[in-house]
Amino acid sequence: MDCPRCSGVEMNEVLLEQDALVRICEECSSLWIDTADLTRMLVHHNLPSIDALGGRENLEEAAGTCPEDMTDLTVIESAQNDGLAFAMCELCGGLWLSRNAEGKEFLGKKPEEIVEELLAFFGAFAAPWRARV
Repeated sequence: MDCPRCSGVEMNEVLLEQDALVRICEECSSLWIDTADLTRMLVHHNLPSIDALGGRENLEEAAGTCPEDMTDLTVIESAQNDGLAFAMCELCGGLWLSRNAEGKEFLGKKPEEIVEELLAFFGAFAAPWRARV
């Protein structure tokens, strides 16, 4: 699979916990994960699923093209206006992150470090949801 940002650059596959597969670009360190895999991981760690996170679409920001089905990716921004955002394909449910919450790259991380950084990012993204519960 090619990176949504770096067209023509093949992404490397990394297997995470619960057989969740992520792909990481060696060029820009972005990460691609299937929504079902991510949701399973989030729920396992007591975080809300992607569908329950909320956020708002930013239709004015270009996020690239889905490497699975070549449709435009939609940027989803945190409801808190804190700069947290990810891109998502509405057709296949693929999700693309260019960085984690601290701006660190995913490239060169061990699988458990990637899980930890994904959980930190979506934990911060879910903060308004947690305040409601």
